[in-house]
Amino acid sequence: MKTVLFVSASPVHRKVYFQGLATHFDVLCVPRYASLGTEVAALVYDMDDTEATSDLGWLEDVDYPVVLLTSRDAATMPSAGNRCVLSYPVLMDQVLGALAGLGVEPEGQEDPRGAAERTG
Repeated sequence: MKTVLFVSASPVHRKVYFQGLATHFDVLCVPRYASLGTEVAALVYDMDDTEATSDLGWLEDVDYPVVLLTSRDAATMPSAGNRCVLSYPVLMDQVLGALAGLGVEPEGQEDPRGAAERTG
């Protein structure tokens, strides 16, 4: 099973998003980002309201897909090809959709669009 790292300073968000993600992935849930010795398929980062966008420079060094959850306007957040920004309120289906859009899907669940492209 693929591993998703979920980072949030909010105990409430850690509980809610952990439960949703854990039905599809192995989830490492931590209050602060740290590089891990474990292979991670993706990072879901819950941006604290007190963090400035300039504090997100470390994202440039992350070499796996990132879903950034924020209360700010997504258009004002730093973007990249391996990153998706979602503005609150964010439903679990949106997080899973963002991960899938970045190529991170639960094992055994193939994207039907990909299957159609291969067979068509």
